[in-house]
Amino acid sequence: MLGQLPDMIWKRLFLLLLVILPCRPVLAQQGSWGIGFRGSIDGAALNVKHFVSPQMALLAQVSAGGRWLYEGQSFVLSSYVLYHLPLPMPQIRLFFGGGGHFGAWLSRSRTPADAFIAGIDGMGGVEFISLKNPLSLALDIKPSINFLDRTEYFPHNMAGLSLRYYFAQRKRQPPFQPKPTTKY
Repeated sequence: MLGQLPDMIWKRLFLLLLVILPCRPVLAQQGSWGIGFRGSIDGAALNVKHFVSPQMALLAQVSAGGRWLYEGQSFVLSSYVLYHLPLPMPQIRLFFGGGGHFGAWLSRSRTPADAFIAGIDGMGGVEFISLKNPLSLALDIKPSINFLDRTEYFPHNMAGLSLRYYFAQRKRQPPFQPKPTTKY
């Protein structure tokens, strides 16, 4: 059952994405919410990002790794707190932060199938935000360490490229820009 989980979840998340994208005015949050796809040479992920302040964001991600490159297949849920550094060009942001992950090995020679995975992650990269449409492209690196079963480096989905759609950017500005205030 757990071995079929990633394909079942990917299909449902893809259908959810197809339903949500046309409804972007209904979900308007001034561009603070985004949903995206992250691909790597080793797997793929769906993620949701929410800016809680102009520089601070929360990122949640569900990923399947070990599909092509590394030994073993995994299914992992991750969450991160990310800080975005302000740069002179508002459409480019450097970011870094950390978080954790948990999930399961679906197949691996050194670990029993369905063994639990949990650990800590770091994340850093650069995000390019379009000012003409609500899309962004991010390049990141995400080193991880597992602590259960044995402490080890976790290479699945380490470097990736994300394409993200931000909901309802009314004024085509990066999603982490503060709203202009009117002075009376």
